[in-house]
Amino acid sequence: MINIMDSVGYSIHTIKKYSGSISYYIKYLLDRKLDPNTDSALEFINYMILKKEKALNSSYHNHLWLYVSKFLFFIENGFINSTVPTTAHKICGGWANEINNFIQDVLISKKKLSCNTIGDYIRSLKCFNQFIKEHDLELNEKTVYDFFLLIRDEEHNFSDYKMYYMKCHLKSFLAYLYKTQKTDNDLSKCVPDIKYKRNRTLPSVFTNDEIKKIIDQIDRNSIHGKRAYAMIILATRYGLRSGDVVNLKFENIDWEKNIISIEQKKTKCAIELPLLPEVGNAILDYLKHGRRESNLPYVFLNIKGPVTSITNGAFYNTLKYYINLAGIENLSKRKHGPHALRHSLASEMMNNGEELTTISAVLGHRSTQITTVYLSIDYENLKKCAVPMPKITSPIYLNREQKWY
Repeated sequence: MINIMDSVGYSIHTIKKYSGSISYYIKYLLDRKLDPNTDSALEFINYMILKKEKALNSSYHNHLWLYVSKFLFFIENGFINSTVPTTAHKICGGWANEINNFIQDVLISKKKLSCNTIGDYIRSLKCFNQFIKEHDLELNEKTVYDFFLLIRDEEHNFSDYKMYYMKCHLKSFLAYLYKTQKTDNDLSKCVPDIKYKRNRTLPSVFTNDEIKKIIDQIDRNSIHGKRAYAMIILATRYGLRSGDVVNLKFENIDWEKNIISIEQKKTKCAIELPLLPEVGNAILDYLKHGRRESNLPYVFLNIKGPVTSITNGAFYNTLKYYINLAGIENLSKRKHGPHALRHSLASEMMNNGEELTTISAVLGHRSTQITTVYLSIDYENLKKCAVPMPKITSPIYLNREQKWY
């Protein structure tokens, strides 16, 4: 791992920090004949904190978890990931070990949730764990009930939105405890059934002319431009979510069959899309003339610093830059991130008379009911959408001149 860090651009100072901590961790494992996993990592960190007389949640504690968690990720996956969640360790005492195991085993390894979503879980579970510690409570039905009474109190000022998601997060964790035999009863059944109805707003879209203006601003002769063009073309032609664009891997592209196969990061639903020549040529141009040399499985990488996959934030900022450059008007009245490109494709397909099931299949929705939210921009056209058997035969994917490099 240390050799790879050097080859991908980590500074000597950073490498020394990683090297020292990982060496200590490996020695700790060998001396005690332990396997490298979350449990041994937590034991090691607690051991080092006591040895160094450091406080929990201190800078030393935080950095030590960062180094060890990245090492564990490298062992399992064979490459260094810049987005390994590093906040699980900030939950201390009480049910902290069980929470950290839940985060690692379920949220990260099994569900492969995004760092933002994992962060939401951590905040909810940290709040619950703090409640148990402060009041010195046993984990039982009454404790769960009293916790929700407390956060519903006006003094805490939790919104219905936050209450709903805390319910979902805690319910999932309590079910995990019962499944792993940490509790005798399934306390997830005791969690109050809190409802939350989100106010739906009309989706933001760009017109075809606006999308063309945005794309025309990209300098495709520069490294930044080659990457930006390939990512934005993917988002506009397929309506892919930002997370699916930045996490696109080489294994997702079948150049022989001209197919892109993706398991969507948000829904875990698999979708298969035809590889349009326009998209294929953009990706190949970036790979040949823009992408940094790396064995990482991701197509899109950062341009400066240690070699890592590009982040959602970087994609958002890239798109925002070209939107501003194109002089698109009325931006204050609509959202203008990558998701707006997804709405735009749905709107275009509907205006072209596409069947609702076709639009739903292209977007990778679980049902056509979800798709109707995207299409609420034009209710009259929506009423005309037929709902026959699912298929993907949109003219938008046909009759394109193929030009592979």
